[in-house]
Amino acid sequence: MRIDPDEAIKVEFSRLIHAAVINKRFCIDLLNNPERCIETGYCGERFHFPNDLKNRIKLIRAQSLEEFSNQVIKIINKSPVTETVPVLCN
Repeated sequence: MRIDPDEAIKVEFSRLIHAAVINKRFCIDLLNNPERCIETGYCGERFHFPNDLKNRIKLIRAQSLEEFSNQVIKIINKSPVTETVPVLCN
């Protein structure tokens, strides 16, 4: 069975948000330092994000979990940047 990478990322974001909903301390920490929360995990469970997403997540500045979640949705929905390569024809 092949796993869709986009789906795996959505699952990780879901796990991250669920941890913040369940635990108020984790939520506060997530809002203040999302990178550290991702690195340390929650209740022995690690979060697995590609480095480019970790870099985008650590830039999130939010005052509430709702605001954080909205920014996460924007990250998820942001289409990847594709490079254009010139095609040389004779």
